[in-house]
Amino acid sequence: MKTLLLRILTCVVTFLAGFAGVQKSHADEIVTFVDGSIGYRSNYTYGYTFTVGNSPISVSQLGIWTPTNGLTLDHEVGLWDESQNLLASVTVFGGGLSPLYPSSFSYEPIGTGPVYLNPNTTYRLGAQYYLNDPDANVVQATIISSPDIVFGSEYFSLTFTLGFPDQPGLFPSGSGYFGPNAEFQIVPEPTIGAIMCLGLLILARSRRAR
Repeated sequence: MKTLLLRILTCVVTFLAGFAGVQKSHADEIVTFVDGSIGYRSNYTYGYTFTVGNSPISVSQLGIWTPTNGLTLDHEVGLWDESQNLLASVTVFGGGLSPLYPSSFSYEPIGTGPVYLNPNTTYRLGAQYYLNDPDANVVQATIISSPDIVFGSEYFSLTFTLGFPDQPGLFPSGSGYFGPNAEFQIVPEPTIGAIMCLGLLILARSRRAR
Protein backbone atom coordinates (compact mmCIF):
# COMPACT_ATOMS: atom_id res chain seq x y z
CA MET A 1 0.00 0.00 0.00
CA LYS A 2 2.80 2.39 0.85
CA THR A 3 4.44 1.61 -2.47
CA LEU A 4 1.23 2.47 -4.34
CA LEU A 5 0.81 5.72 -2.43
CA LEU A 6 4.39 6.61 -3.22
CA ARG A 7 3.71 5.98 -6.91
CA ILE A 8 0.64 8.23 -6.77
CA LEU A 9 2.62 11.01 -5.08
CA THR A 10 5.41 10.69 -7.64
CA CYS A 11 2.88 10.78 -10.48
CA VAL A 12 1.23 13.94 -9.15
CA VAL A 13 4.54 15.75 -8.51
CA THR A 14 5.92 14.80 -11.93
CA PHE A 15 2.72 15.84 -13.67
CA LEU A 16 2.57 19.21 -11.93
CA ALA A 17 6.24 19.87 -12.61
CA GLY A 18 5.76 19.08 -16.29
CA PHE A 19 2.66 21.26 -16.46
CA ALA A 20 4.52 24.20 -14.86
CA GLY A 21 7.44 23.68 -17.22
CA VAL A 22 5.19 24.01 -20.25
CA GLN A 23 3.53 27.09 -18.80
CA LYS A 24 6.90 28.80 -18.40
CA SER A 25 8.06 28.08 -21.94
CA HIS A 26 8.89 31.00 -24.20
CA ALA A 27 5.91 32.76 -25.73
CA ASP A 28 5.49 33.00 -29.48
CA GLU A 29 4.03 35.70 -31.75
CA ILE A 30 1.19 35.27 -34.21
CA VAL A 31 3.15 37.24 -36.82
CA THR A 32 6.87 36.62 -36.46
CA PHE A 33 8.20 38.69 -39.35
CA VAL A 34 7.02 41.68 -41.38
CA ASP A 35 8.79 43.18 -44.38
CA GLY A 36 6.88 45.87 -46.22
CA SER A 37 6.37 49.52 -47.02
CA ILE A 38 4.57 52.20 -45.07
CA GLY A 39 1.19 52.45 -46.68
CA TYR A 40 -2.48 53.29 -46.41
CA ARG A 41 -3.15 55.51 -43.40
CA SER A 42 -6.49 56.78 -42.22
CA ASN A 43 -8.68 56.85 -39.09
CA TYR A 44 -9.50 53.15 -39.32
CA THR A 45 -8.88 49.86 -37.56
CA TYR A 46 -6.60 47.66 -39.65
CA GLY A 47 -6.25 43.94 -39.02
CA TYR A 48 -6.63 40.37 -40.18
CA THR A 49 -8.10 36.98 -39.35
CA PHE A 50 -6.13 34.03 -38.04
CA THR A 51 -7.04 30.48 -37.10
CA VAL A 52 -5.63 28.66 -34.09
CA GLY A 53 -4.02 25.28 -34.83
CA ASN A 54 -4.84 21.96 -33.23
CA SER A 55 -3.93 23.07 -29.69
CA PRO A 56 -5.59 25.82 -27.62
CA ILE A 57 -3.53 28.93 -26.97
CA SER A 58 -3.32 31.52 -24.21
CA VAL A 59 -2.93 35.13 -25.40
CA SER A 60 -1.19 37.25 -22.76
CA GLN A 61 -0.24 40.44 -24.64
CA LEU A 62 -1.40 42.45 -27.63
CA GLY A 63 0.98 44.58 -29.65
CA ILE A 64 1.63 46.67 -32.71
CA TRP A 65 4.38 47.06 -35.29
CA THR A 66 6.85 49.68 -34.12
CA PRO A 67 9.36 51.76 -36.12
CA THR A 68 13.00 51.49 -35.08
CA ASN A 69 12.82 54.90 -33.35
CA GLY A 70 9.74 53.89 -31.37
CA LEU A 71 6.04 54.69 -31.54
CA THR A 72 5.00 58.32 -31.96
CA LEU A 73 1.32 57.90 -31.01
CA ASP A 74 -0.75 55.72 -28.69
CA HIS A 75 -2.56 52.87 -30.46
CA GLU A 76 -5.40 50.65 -29.33
CA VAL A 77 -5.22 46.98 -30.26
CA GLY A 78 -8.17 44.58 -30.03
CA LEU A 79 -8.87 40.86 -30.26
CA TRP A 80 -12.31 39.62 -31.39
CA ASP A 81 -14.05 36.35 -32.08
CA GLU A 82 -15.94 35.92 -35.34
CA SER A 83 -19.20 36.90 -33.63
CA GLN A 84 -17.71 40.39 -33.15
CA ASN A 85 -17.27 39.96 -29.39
CA LEU A 86 -14.30 41.98 -28.14
CA LEU A 87 -12.26 39.49 -26.10
CA ALA A 88 -9.46 41.84 -25.06
CA SER A 89 -7.96 45.24 -25.83
CA VAL A 90 -4.90 47.21 -24.79
CA THR A 91 -3.35 50.59 -25.46
CA VAL A 92 0.24 50.45 -26.66
CA PHE A 93 1.69 53.79 -25.65
CA GLY A 94 3.80 56.07 -27.83
CA GLY A 95 6.53 58.42 -26.76
CA GLY A 96 9.65 56.61 -27.90
CA LEU A 97 8.75 53.07 -26.89
CA SER A 98 11.16 50.75 -28.68
CA PRO A 99 10.09 47.39 -30.10
CA LEU A 100 10.58 44.53 -27.67
CA TYR A 101 11.13 41.79 -30.24
CA PRO A 102 13.36 41.34 -33.28
CA SER A 103 10.19 41.23 -35.35
CA SER A 104 9.68 44.93 -34.48
CA PHE A 105 6.51 44.69 -32.37
CA SER A 106 5.84 46.35 -29.02
CA TYR A 107 3.41 44.81 -26.54
CA GLU A 108 1.23 45.60 -23.55
CA PRO A 109 -0.18 42.89 -21.25
CA ILE A 110 -3.92 42.23 -21.22
CA GLY A 111 -5.08 43.83 -17.99
CA THR A 112 -7.72 41.23 -17.17
CA GLY A 113 -5.30 38.35 -17.64
CA PRO A 114 -4.66 35.88 -20.48
CA VAL A 115 -7.39 35.10 -22.99
CA TYR A 116 -7.80 31.45 -23.99
CA LEU A 117 -8.54 30.73 -27.65
CA ASN A 118 -10.00 27.46 -28.88
CA PRO A 119 -8.23 25.20 -31.37
CA ASN A 120 -9.30 25.24 -35.02
CA THR A 121 -11.22 28.47 -34.41
CA THR A 122 -10.89 31.79 -36.25
CA TYR A 123 -10.35 35.15 -34.54
CA ARG A 124 -9.49 38.71 -35.59
CA LEU A 125 -6.84 41.20 -34.54
CA GLY A 126 -7.09 44.92 -35.22
CA ALA A 127 -5.14 48.09 -34.43
CA GLN A 128 -6.40 51.66 -34.54
CA TYR A 129 -4.48 53.96 -36.88
CA TYR A 130 -4.87 57.63 -37.76
CA LEU A 131 -4.77 59.90 -40.77
CA ASN A 132 -1.14 60.26 -41.92
CA ASP A 133 -0.09 58.07 -39.00
CA PRO A 134 3.72 58.09 -38.64
CA ASP A 135 3.61 54.62 -37.06
CA ALA A 136 1.79 52.87 -39.92
CA ASN A 137 3.24 49.84 -41.65
CA VAL A 138 0.11 48.17 -42.88
CA VAL A 139 0.25 47.36 -46.60
CA GLN A 140 2.28 45.49 -49.20
CA ALA A 141 4.02 43.44 -46.54
CA THR A 142 5.48 39.96 -46.60
CA ILE A 143 4.67 38.15 -43.38
CA ILE A 144 5.67 34.92 -41.67
CA SER A 145 3.27 33.60 -39.06
CA SER A 146 3.82 31.15 -36.22
CA PRO A 147 3.59 27.45 -37.22
CA ASP A 148 0.83 27.11 -34.61
CA ILE A 149 -1.30 29.71 -36.45
CA VAL A 150 -2.93 29.72 -39.88
CA PHE A 151 -2.90 33.25 -41.25
CA GLY A 152 -6.19 34.34 -42.81
CA SER A 153 -7.29 37.43 -44.73
CA GLU A 154 -6.84 41.17 -44.33
CA TYR A 155 -9.74 43.27 -43.03
CA PHE A 156 -10.32 46.80 -41.83
CA SER A 157 -13.04 48.83 -40.12
CA LEU A 158 -14.36 52.22 -41.22
CA THR A 159 -14.93 53.34 -37.62
CA PHE A 160 -12.99 56.25 -36.15
CA THR A 161 -12.38 54.31 -32.93
CA LEU A 162 -11.20 50.75 -32.38
CA GLY A 163 -13.74 48.57 -34.20
CA PHE A 164 -14.28 45.06 -35.49
CA PRO A 165 -12.41 44.71 -38.81
CA ASP A 166 -15.24 43.62 -41.12
CA GLN A 167 -14.32 45.16 -44.48
CA PRO A 168 -12.27 42.89 -46.78
CA GLY A 169 -8.78 43.98 -47.74
CA LEU A 170 -8.14 46.00 -50.87
CA PHE A 171 -4.75 44.51 -51.71
CA PRO A 172 -3.57 41.28 -53.37
CA SER A 173 -3.50 38.10 -51.32
CA GLY A 174 -0.33 37.90 -49.24
CA SER A 175 -0.11 41.62 -48.58
CA GLY A 176 -2.22 43.74 -46.31
CA TYR A 177 -2.83 45.11 -42.86
CA PHE A 178 -0.17 43.71 -40.58
CA GLY A 179 0.07 46.31 -37.81
CA PRO A 180 -1.43 44.37 -34.86
CA ASN A 181 0.05 41.28 -33.25
CA ALA A 182 -0.36 39.05 -30.20
CA GLU A 183 1.93 37.08 -27.92
CA PHE A 184 0.72 33.61 -26.97
CA GLN A 185 1.60 30.24 -25.51
CA ILE A 186 0.32 26.78 -26.31
CA VAL A 187 -1.95 25.62 -23.49
CA PRO A 188 -0.73 22.21 -22.22
CA GLU A 189 -3.21 19.38 -22.34
CA PRO A 190 -2.94 17.50 -19.03
CA THR A 191 -5.44 14.80 -20.00
CA ILE A 192 -3.05 11.82 -20.16
CA GLY A 193 -1.21 12.70 -16.96
CA ALA A 194 -4.45 13.40 -15.12
CA ILE A 195 -5.98 10.08 -16.20
CA MET A 196 -2.89 8.17 -15.04
CA CYS A 197 -2.91 9.83 -11.63
CA LEU A 198 -6.67 9.37 -11.30
CA GLY A 199 -6.35 5.68 -12.17
CA LEU A 200 -3.72 5.12 -9.51
CA LEU A 201 -5.85 6.95 -6.96
CA ILE A 202 -8.90 4.79 -7.76
CA LEU A 203 -6.76 1.66 -7.48
CA ALA A 204 -5.49 2.76 -4.07
CA ARG A 205 -9.02 3.47 -2.81
CA SER A 206 -10.28 0.10 -4.05
CA ARG A 207 -7.47 -1.74 -2.27
CA ARG A 208 -8.14 0.17 0.92
CA ALA A 209 -11.85 -0.73 0.70
CA ARG A 210 -10.95 -4.41 0.46
